[in-house]
Amino acid sequence: MARSAPSNSARRDQAAQLRRLRYRFAAVEVLLRNIEAELRRLSPLPPPDSRQEQAGPILAAVCREYKLSRSALISRARPACYTEPRHVAAFLIRIRTGITTSEVARLLGLRDHSTICFAVKKIQARLETEAPFRARLARLAESLP
Repeated sequence: MARSAPSNSARRDQAAQLRRLRYRFAAVEVLLRNIEAELRRLSPLPPPDSRQEQAGPILAAVCREYKLSRSALISRARPACYTEPRHVAAFLIRIRTGITTSEVARLLGLRDHSTICFAVKKIQARLETEAPFRARLARLAESLP
């Protein structure tokens, strides 16, 4: 049986819903930029030569929090018990030190920068939606020097 075309009022309703969703997504993007700016303000970027040195304590803290060895964290293994801590480490290193995504990928033994970009976006999305994860990451960030 053929479906009839939606009425004009249904199309207007759909268009209005789409506009509202776009507005909400824009508001979330603004919120994320504000959070990142605040994180950078609270921990200004160090000189470039000491940035990679600052990754060490972040990696150590992530390993402690997730009860992993450093070699497991920087391995290429892909089970969830390794990928979440690796994504958290990538996010914290990127936000707190300002190291480029390519450098972060090298530090974590990953192939390229796109993996780090994906990890950062994934962590940002989880921070918006998962309160327990947000609390865990806040606790981890507070434990860093």
